Amino acid sequence: MKGSLKFIFGLTFIITSVAVKAQEARLFLDIPGIYLHTSNISELTQHAGLGADAGFGIGTHHFMGRFQGGTTVTADFDSEAIEETIDFQPFVRLEAGAGLWRTNGNKCAAHNSNAFSAMAKGGAQYLFSADEDNLQYTLGVELGYFRIRDFKNNMEIFLDGGLNLTTENLYVNFGFRHFINLRAY
Repeated sequence: MKGSLKFIFGLTFIITSVAVKAQEARLFLDIPGIYLHTSNISELTQHAGLGADAGFGIGTHHFMGRFQGGTTVTADFDSEAIEETIDFQPFVRLEAGAGLWRTNGNKCAAHNSNAFSAMAKGGAQYLFSADEDNLQYTLGVELGYFRIRDFKNNMEIFLDGGLNLTTENLYVNFGFRHFINLRAY
């Protein structure tokens, strides 16, 4: 199974890079992303918390690749000693996606217009933790909505979820991120 996952992720990244070269790539800094997080939705109260990350994204209106680093902090809220269950999970993550990424219907950025993301994505993340599988693979979806204020700085509300193929748990993130369009500078 690991060989087929490596093939799928490798193929996804190759397709993304070819698509980026075929169209003019857009470059974004996602600084910061802050969100509600659960690493296992079936045990929500035992794995709920917050996450924060920063990243760099490159893509077109239909494909994207993103590198992120950050941390999640979860706790077991059913425990009588919640402070003893606090778990910090610093990570780095590499993702690729296909669908609609930070675009409006006209595929153009205009002041005072709405834009959205709706895409399927896959990725790999490395957790800097000694008590879990450090390298994990994910498949999921990302939905986002934002109002374009200007060409440079915008804020996106997003819902990100999917399946962690390594732990076989469903995860969900809901929050916002500020992103800077590097092509506008």
